[in-house]
Amino acid sequence: MPSPAEIAYRESVRSLEGQAQDLESIRSHVNLVLSAGGITAAFFGTQADGKGFAFWLGVIAFAAIAATTVWAYWPIEFAWDFDGYKMINAYVDAEPPATDDFVVRELAVHATDDYRENRRRLDRLYALQSFALLAFGVEVVALLVNLAAE
Repeated sequence: MPSPAEIAYRESVRSLEGQAQDLESIRSHVNLVLSAGGITAAFFGTQADGKGFAFWLGVIAFAAIAATTVWAYWPIEFAWDFDGYKMINAYVDAEPPATDDFVVRELAVHATDDYRENRRRLDRLYALQSFALLAFGVEVVALLVNLAAE
């Protein structure tokens, strides 16, 4: 039966793996919004004469979606791993060597700290994803209003 420290470590690592999946999910969603925005701009934008406030609002909204996509795909520094040299120096080469349970506990604490740091970055990306969806809605409505006004 695993010790409480081992259980905590496994859960911490599982949480970090979940964050990696969340990052890919956010990027995928923002990419999908960009694709939908491009199709919308191509379909409704070509039918417009390119005049009027609503048309330019739609163009600006699409540009915002494109900028959001670039921002979402910009390289991000996430903490996913451990420094093996530091671990060896701190736990293996120490006198006396650390117990297995203590090492696993320390790894769990380190992974939890990484999770908290990564969470802040993911929260910003979730807000960015929401902004992209909002911009898509603005784009569609603006281009439809522009078509109706013609």
